[in-house]
Amino acid sequence: MRKRKLTRLSRNKSAEIHGLIKHERRDNILRTRLNKYHPYDLKEALLMMRHAERARLYDYLNEKTLADVFAHLPERKARELLNDVSVAYGAKLLEIMAPDDAVDILQSMRHKDAIEYMALIKHDHRNALRRLSSYKHHTVGSEMTSDFIALEPDTTVSEAFKALHENAEEVEAIDTLFIVDEANRLEGIVELKQLLDASKGSVLRDVMTDVYRFVFTEANIYDAVEMMDRYNLHVLPAINKKQSIEGVLTLTDAIDVVEESALADTDRYSGLPTGDAVFESASKHLKRRLPWFFVMMAWLFAASGLLFLLDAHFSDVWLFVAFLPFVLATSNHLTSQSLAQSIVKVRRHVLRPAGAKMRYFLEETTVTALTAVFLGALALLLAWGVSNVDPEALTGSLSSIEFAMIIAASVALSGLVASMLAAALPLWFRRRKTTPALFGAPMMHSISDFISVVIYVIIVLTFSTIT
Repeated sequence: MRKRKLTRLSRNKSAEIHGLIKHERRDNILRTRLNKYHPYDLKEALLMMRHAERARLYDYLNEKTLADVFAHLPERKARELLNDVSVAYGAKLLEIMAPDDAVDILQSMRHKDAIEYMALIKHDHRNALRRLSSYKHHTVGSEMTSDFIALEPDTTVSEAFKALHENAEEVEAIDTLFIVDEANRLEGIVELKQLLDASKGSVLRDVMTDVYRFVFTEANIYDAVEMMDRYNLHVLPAINKKQSIEGVLTLTDAIDVVEESALADTDRYSGLPTGDAVFESASKHLKRRLPWFFVMMAWLFAASGLLFLLDAHFSDVWLFVAFLPFVLATSNHLTSQSLAQSIVKVRRHVLRPAGAKMRYFLEETTVTALTAVFLGALALLLAWGVSNVDPEALTGSLSSIEFAMIIAASVALSGLVASMLAAALPLWFRRRKTTPALFGAPMMHSISDFISVVIYVIIVLTFSTIT
């Protein structure tokens, strides 16, 4: 029994749906089976289909299921696939789906196309969509949903259950009721478990919790998501300056925000297409990638140019160049460790208490310094050994021990400075409400390489001046 259950869970449902559309000819079987699949699996299957297959799928899905499928699609892909159906039917799907999902799709359209769809949506829904679309990007208002259940304090528990039953299909945050006065000002909340424990004749005023977390609609969305994570909230009411509730931020919204933020920032940094535009022309790919390559090349070209300074002071510059990859590799290793430590700590929100960031930075610097000293000692022995294998390798004024000291000092100092920067920058990025994933390893390694070469050249020239 257990094995059969695991097999059913692990089956490829999107391929199964695609197979039904291609091969099943019995209408009643198709209509019954297709509407039982989860919208996510239907969405995955939809992305595999050609136009004729998609049209057949649309014919067998009911409006609510199809609207949920479109809500699961990336906004640009949903906009594109809405062209498969009439504008009137597309407007109906937008009207059925959650308002925040509909707004995301409409905002991805050309202005005139969005107006055409909006004109066909019912007045009440149209007003809700306009209100949501009026909020600035990255605010709570731009991500919240306006579908929630609001009741007055004198509503009985029995009436509240009736409201839950009537709105169950349309409201995402069904397990929380929001208690408002005549002016729609939020007075309290009632969770489903509180409702179940209350007697049916009692009123919500006696059941509700009047101490609750809320957020303003104009607040930063990332701060709101952090609040939900910090207090383990599955829903967060959003109010305006008049204390009236405008919408709610759900756990699903919070997950979407975190995922989209990380992917978008990483895609922009990597020069990848954003959203669902996975396949693009070669020219568009080059346009996205080349600017980042030029940035990297500029750093490294500047670093390489510094090496020419050594040629004017040492006839055996080749030996210094030969050890440069060793200096860069050890510096990058320390940098990667510090960068990973900082990103993990920022993501896990362990640096919130007062003084935690400074304490972490000092601890990381201490660990890095000890590691850098140890690696520098190893570099000293290695460089001294290599330079003594062929005593004639150093033809200039430096002795073997002096050469080894240069390599050791470069390894230790460049590793320490670069890793301190790698530990600090994610903290700075987070303070500016930017995901630390933006500051990825490739960029940090390029900066680390530049710092290492600069330190290497300075130490070499300093030794040459002293000696």
